[in-house]
Amino acid sequence: LRRVDGHLELNHVPRLIALSLPTLASVRGQLLLHELGAARIELPTLREVGVHVRLQRSPRVADLRLGMLRSVGGDFEVGDNQNLRMLDLAGLEIVEGSLRVRANPSLDDLAFDRLGMVGRVMQVRSNRSLSDCELQEQLQEQGLPCDCGGNDSRPLCD
Repeated sequence: LRRVDGHLELNHVPRLIALSLPTLASVRGQLLLHELGAARIELPTLREVGVHVRLQRSPRVADLRLGMLRSVGGDFEVGDNQNLRMLDLAGLEIVEGSLRVRANPSLDDLAFDRLGMVGRVMQVRSNRSLSDCELQEQLQEQGLPCDCGGNDSRPLCD
């Protein structure tokens, strides 16, 4: 499977152990992953999503690997995933809508190395294990405004 011309939606699949689509390069619609039982989601060759990307309320997901993803034509949202520790967005350059990463209490690895444009709101909040200081420093260097805060419990940045 290299391309999905419509939407790719997995909704309430608690018995799913892992999701790996090693050759998927494009989803022209939205990518919706909601209430999954998988501990690992790997889409290593996914480069573009035409509409939205959403991973929500999937308590067992620990890793979301989207390292080749370059562009999202709508919103990118990852939220309410209790065990999500690593979100690989190393290649993400453009989010035409809003980018929101919130309420993932175990998330401690997030980087936007190539991100150059967010069309609307960028929000990274309430991720208790994520360092506000490192995130704010990285985004300031890239010139990206962010509603970032309420993540780690350290009150001051050096």
